[in-house]
Amino acid sequence: MRVSAVDDLKMFMLNGDANVNKVIYKTLINSPDDKWPEVSKNALTILQTTFSPDDKVFEQEIIEQLADRIQKMTDADLNYEVRRNAELCLLAIRGRHLAKLRTLVATKKDMSLRR
Repeated sequence: MRVSAVDDLKMFMLNGDANVNKVIYKTLINSPDDKWPEVSKNALTILQTTFSPDDKVFEQEIIEQLADRIQKMTDADLNYEVRRNAELCLLAIRGRHLAKLRTLVATKKDMSLRR
């Protein structure tokens, strides 16, 4: 039952105005700590595929908490599938965050060249 509940949260991730619903997001952030491996795996999959490191939507503190929590799961979770999903989720989040940083740096360089 909890597995399907977590899976259904994905449908409510975005509000009507295409902004991320922070209450749902925070629920998903806490779901990987569930004692049922399937709930953890579903939550990690949702976070991996829908996470956006846009600072206007999520504060940097939330991004860092999420990355730290998932990193701990990759180091300590006893279930191999949960650990593997956590590794993939962490790679996706860091990759998207790095891409955003590269875009910001490129934009700043373009702006400085235009002066």
